[in-house]
Parts: sequence; C-alpha cells; structure tokens
Amino acid sequence: MTLTIEIPRELETRLEQEAVRKGVGPDECVRMLLEETLATSDHKESAPRTSDAWTVLESMMGTVEAPADWSSQMNHYLYGTPKTQ
Repeated sequence: MTLTIEIPRELETRLEQEAVRKGVGPDECVRMLLEETLATSDHKESAPRTSDAWTVLESMMGTVEAPADWSSQMNHYLYGTPKTQ
C-alpha cells in the first residue's frame, strides 16, 4: 500500500532525526514506527480488562510496603501530625 500524508514541519524534522538514529530512510522509519505502535496496541487490547475496582485493588494487595499501623495513623505518615492513641 502506498500512503501519502501531510505532516507539520516540526514532525518532519523529528521523523528525519529518528530515521538517522535508526539508520534508515524516512519512509522505512515510518513503517517501523507504525508496526511498533500497532503491535503495542494489539498487546493492550488482548490484555485482560477489569471493570471492577475491587478486582484491581485486590490484585495490588501486598505490593506496597507500609507500617503495620498505616491505616490508623495515616495522617501521621502523610502529613507528619502526632500519632493518635
């Protein structure tokens, strides 16, 4: 497929710089970037989606290190207020 698009000069400059960095021509660079973007997009769409906030929170349980009294002394740890009894 041949595709012709108009891009702003700033984007053209960035594309030329990226092409030089990758050691390819601008057209090949666009093809490579498009492949990378679509591959990433495909991966995100195939990842399981969780619509339930509780499921997301449950999956994060145990991943954060915190003091044992974190929930009861949250203001102390966040804002430096004296600990409550």
